[in-house]
Amino acid sequence: SLESQPLLLATDIAEHMVKQGTPFRIAYKQVASAIRSALVRNLSGQDLINELKKIKEIEDSASAVFGSDILQAMRASIDSRNTAGGTSTSSVLAQINSLNS
Repeated sequence: SLESQPLLLATDIAEHMVKQGTPFRIAYKQVASAIRSALVRNLSGQDLINELKKIKEIEDSASAVFGSDILQAMRASIDSRNTAGGTSTSSVLAQINSLNS
């Protein structure tokens, strides 16, 4: 289930950090390091989310991305990709309509 897959939002955390002024390569390394550390300890699902929210370098971005509802965070991530060919609901519907025309 999506609730057990918070790693799908790792890029969103890094992207949020970039929007806050962190260079992407640093944000990416900090998020990857935090996730690696959590996985070594066999954390998954909500435990992993809680751990990411506690890590100093990424806590603000992780909290902003995850909020309090993982499914809402997943939907927001999907719908943020609203370019042609993207994963947002509106983009997918546009692609379907284009194929049906």
